[in-house]
Amino acid sequence: MARAADLPESSPVTVQVDSRQIALFKTGGDVFAMDNACPHKGAPLGQGTVEGGKIFCPMHGWEFDIRTGICADRPDRPAKCIPVRVVDGQVQIQL
Repeated sequence: MARAADLPESSPVTVQVDSRQIALFKTGGDVFAMDNACPHKGAPLGQGTVEGGKIFCPMHGWEFDIRTGICADRPDRPAKCIPVRVVDGQVQIQL
């Protein structure tokens, strides 16, 4: 899907797997993935701002933890995290 070395630190990258869009994040050298759609209004999280291990939705600024998907603004509306691993430098996600 992507080479871990090609992912910029603290800047999201969006990839498409079949018909699904996935936002990838690299922070502290670790790679994380979540559905690209914000659970609030469906805005593309991969176009949001990353700061301190959080992604801020580009539409309304909701704050999500990149590692857990938990939303600081609405804990009852987390973003969907996707299991990810890096094997031989390649990012793999489990759909």
